[in-house]
Amino acid sequence: MRIAALASPQQKEEILAKKIPQSVAWTWVTSATQLREENVDACFDFVFSPDPATIKILSQCLPRPVFINSVAYTLALINQPFIRINAWPGFFGRRLVEISAADKATEASAADIFGRLNFSTSG
Repeated sequence: MRIAALASPQQKEEILAKKIPQSVAWTWVTSATQLREENVDACFDFVFSPDPATIKILSQCLPRPVFINSVAYTLALINQPFIRINAWPGFFGRRLVEISAADKATEASAADIFGRLNFSTSG
């Protein structure tokens, strides 16, 4: 599985310290625009900002799963079929990931991806 991620230095460090299977290849980007341009299976925006320009760019990553670090902004406010996660500091030190998706099929897809990353999910 190929994943593109936009992350802070601390988040990237936590991810790289985690025992992620070698079958997962991470591509690190520095902007949402680069997320859109990568040929990957899923996109993660760990530094998500709910501004309209970012939301528009991330929506162009669809139909691939798009994960955003958004605890305060709900999917109803964002109005896109993204998958919300809690990626506060320490996120990758835990085995359980909090996710929120618009429907059961998307939630199942997100749980599958996190399963490949050796995480359990709660939604």
